[in-house]
Amino acid sequence: MIGIGHEGIEREDVAREWSAARKIRVLSRGAGADVLEVEEGGRASVVKVLRRGASLVERARFAREIDALASVRHANVVRIDKVVTDAEGVRAIVMPRLVGSSLRTWLATFGRMPAPFVLTVFSDVLDGLSELHGRGVVHRDLKPSNLFIGREDHERPSDARGIVLDLGLASTASGAVTTGSHLVGSVRYMSPEQLLAGGIDARCDVWGTGVCLFEALTGGPAFPTDDPLEILRHDPVERLVAPTSPDRRGWSAIARVLARALAKRPRDRFASAAAMREALLEARGEVAR
Repeated sequence: MIGIGHEGIEREDVAREWSAARKIRVLSRGAGADVLEVEEGGRASVVKVLRRGASLVERARFAREIDALASVRHANVVRIDKVVTDAEGVRAIVMPRLVGSSLRTWLATFGRMPAPFVLTVFSDVLDGLSELHGRGVVHRDLKPSNLFIGREDHERPSDARGIVLDLGLASTASGAVTTGSHLVGSVRYMSPEQLLAGGIDARCDVWGTGVCLFEALTGGPAFPTDDPLEILRHDPVERLVAPTSPDRRGWSAIARVLARALAKRPRDRFASAAAMREALLEARGEVAR
């Protein structure tokens, strides 16, 4: 199992770790891992626990997340504080508890976001992605449930920001998770090259960010289908309608960012997350005028 010897991450035996916990609450259950909130010593953490009997693919995803995040210390990327092991190897990862909500929950609760807020959140997200890309990591599974708007438990409300979560499908220098001929990821958010099993690089995440950005701005999906052929044919920017004032300001600049981020051919997109972030900040400047 990879990732357990990375500098800066503490290793702990799983039996000792669980015996010290005072409160445990299940946040979610997945096919291969459960996510818990664990309170110990008056401080809460989030613990992702690999299920016993998890498939080889799920184990590989778990290891991939550790490998991708082990050395990353960036305000806009979720952090691993501890790796927990048992006799079978890596069993759990401990991360800070975040206060806020995923983009998915936000949109389901409040609908579309005001443009200035969207541009601020997504400039944060792109800053985090730029850090990952600089380390040779491509997320590959950007979607509203993997983007968080909030802060760490101990931080001030004013520290709220966009944070990238869940790198279980990340492509790293040591390889990417595959499942034979099956698509890996969420089809509505996958880039054309992913759908066509082509080469993957940072521009894949530029596409995923663009799809999420469209959804945050409009409150609706960029691609209302899971049919890969329809996604390859469809251009969501064509049906982009400017909102009513005051969010209408700078809308043409936002539309240009979306059109480039969602270009079907990778070479027509922003070459990097940093380049997309720069364009987004320029658009935010127009919105603020």
